[in-house]
Amino acid sequence: MKRMALIAVLLLILTLLPAALADTQPSVSFTTNQITAQCGNTVTLTLAANAAPSRDITINITDERGNPFPVVLRQGETRATLQVTTARAGYNKRYEYAIQPGSDYQRGATRGVSVLYKGVTVGQFSQEMLQTYLGETAERGL
Repeated sequence: MKRMALIAVLLLILTLLPAALADTQPSVSFTTNQITAQCGNTVTLTLAANAAPSRDITINITDERGNPFPVVLRQGETRATLQVTTARAGYNKRYEYAIQPGSDYQRGATRGVSVLYKGVTVGQFSQEMLQTYLGETAERGL
């Protein structure tokens, strides 16, 4: 009889343990779900946690192609950033980044962010192409 009670208590503890551990894990979200930038510019994606972790944890981010972008959320901090840059591309090129599941954190409400890169102006593009072709820096106003 005592053995059955002990087994029941152990099963109850094992059932409740994952929920207790999940409560101590920070919930991580992007601070925004959409960013617009010029092609070639660096964009900072900011992650926010609802609680600071007791040790450094790695948050797994991927783009739409599945490329990994690990981001470290430092012990005692509630914010982490990831900087992404794209090469000059066509107008309105969109990239998607998503927080993947992890064992040290929970995914919050804003699990993904869309980065829309606008194209450069024709004048700026022409000047850059001329500089590249001539191998020198063209002065503004010419």
